[in-house]
Amino acid sequence: MVKEEVEFRVAVEDLARGEGYRDDRVALVREEAGGFRARSSGRLCFLYLTNSEVVARYPVSRVLVPVVEDGAGGFVSCEIEVLKEIVEERTVKYLNFVAIFLNG
Repeated sequence: MVKEEVEFRVAVEDLARGEGYRDDRVALVREEAGGFRARSSGRLCFLYLTNSEVVARYPVSRVLVPVVEDGAGGFVSCEIEVLKEIVEERTVKYLNFVAIFLNG
């Protein structure tokens, strides 16, 4: 099994405005209830927040998020609960992510 990691960065203000993030591998979208969900049509396995100030503040179980199949057209998704708190508090300007994909 081959592992591929894709790094991306999102402005917290963009998340607060509901703009989210999207590239050809992963999307980070705001839900109507104010939470956030990552979606991918690839073999996304984990999404990891890597900001040192975020990692220091929250337990690993909240910043390393497993992604599961949601049955909607081959997509996988997960709710990232900690993002709602981070966006509301605005303690950081940018969030750095690593999307971990498994191929094979």
